[in-house]
Amino acid sequence: MVFRYPENPAVDFIKRVVGLPGDRIVYDEGRLSINGQPVSTRLLLQVPEIDPWEQYYDENLLGLHHIVRTEVGRFIAGHHWEVTVPVHHYFMMGDNRDNSRDSRFWGFLDEHFIVGKAVFIWMHKDEGWHLPTWSRDARLNSKQQLDKDDVYLAP
Repeated sequence: MVFRYPENPAVDFIKRVVGLPGDRIVYDEGRLSINGQPVSTRLLLQVPEIDPWEQYYDENLLGLHHIVRTEVGRFIAGHHWEVTVPVHHYFMMGDNRDNSRDSRFWGFLDEHFIVGKAVFIWMHKDEGWHLPTWSRDARLNSKQQLDKDDVYLAP
């Protein structure tokens, strides 16, 4: 979802919707559950393979698959927490779970901050001294996901 960043509403942000109004979200040692149902994950890659510090998972969130990245043993928002999403609010999380400024830090997203759904990747710019590219330009479909360095268009 594209929304105005609650800590600076002049900036548009994009994060994954993890909790809808009324949902009970539980996080326990890296495992996410929504309304008592564990979110299904499948390990794709760990770096390095022996004694890894970084892992990539395929996460199945309500039938939509996407890749999340975690850092082994790092729990930036604590080892265990539980929240219930209030009416007219949403719980947002980044796919780079251990390096994401999201609802775990600034709280629930009030619906009046919603801008819309990203519909088109307009440009991609890698971090650092790289020129933008248009190699990923495309209309987004339900199976695609934005990279953290994509610039998008929203309605």
